[in-house]
Amino acid sequence: MEYKLIKTGKDLLYFEVIGNYSQQEGERIIKELHNRCVKGKISKILVDITKKDGNIPVLDRFFFGTLIAKLFSYKIKMAVIGKKDQVTRFSEVVASNRGARLGIFREKKEAIKWLKV
Repeated sequence: MEYKLIKTGKDLLYFEVIGNYSQQEGERIIKELHNRCVKGKISKILVDITKKDGNIPVLDRFFFGTLIAKLFSYKIKMAVIGKKDQVTRFSEVVASNRGARLGIFREKKEAIKWLKV
């Protein structure tokens, strides 16, 4: 699994995640996105995971929600666009309960509106 930068704006990073799902790679990508935001003083991220192969297990969704809350806190707002049949919002609830601003969406339009970009 890898990611590629699609677009960068004044206060936004937009990435696509592609390839076969891996929990270790997901963790690496989240940490790299966090580092890019901190270095670039970016406060919003849009991540499209619709081209990722495989489903994310429930325990991994919990792990990612807690990791995002720990790294991003309330400082970085992150919207994730997932495949319609795989979106559960579990990671969103986990992260939000820990003070993070994470939104999980089925449509890019909804994610952009939520980010207010």
